[in-house]
Amino acid sequence: MSNASVSATSYPYTITGAGTGGINYPNVTIGAGTGSIYPTWSNSISPKIRLDGEGADIEINGESMIGMLKRIEERLNILTPNEKLEEEWEELRALGNRYRELEKHIIEKQATWDRLKAMPPPDID
Repeated sequence: MSNASVSATSYPYTITGAGTGGINYPNVTIGAGTGSIYPTWSNSISPKIRLDGEGADIEINGESMIGMLKRIEERLNILTPNEKLEEEWEELRALGNRYRELEKHIIEKQATWDRLKAMPPPDID
C-alpha cells in the first residue's frame, strides 16, 4: 500500500491509502482505499500478558511454555488442589488439609535445619 496513513488514536483504527490490493494480517484485513478495522487485541497498558482461548500458549524457540510448565510441575511433584471437589468431598478436603499442615511443618523444619547448617561449627577444645 503506497502513501498509506494510519490514524491510531482510538478505536476503530482508520487506514487510508492509495493503490490497489491490500495487506492481510491475522484477524485484520487492510484493503486499498479507506477502511476501518477493529483489532481483536486490547491496547490497555499493563505489565501482564494475558492469552485466552483454546490453544493459547507462548513459544520460545519452538518450545511451548505450557508444556514446559507442566513438565516442571510433574518433575517437582507439585500438586494443584481441586477446590470444587474439596468442597463436595469431605475425605478429599481432610486429606488436602492434612497435606497443607504437613507441608507447613516440613517447611518450618527445613528452615530450622538451614539455619543450623549456616552456623559456624562449634569450637571444641
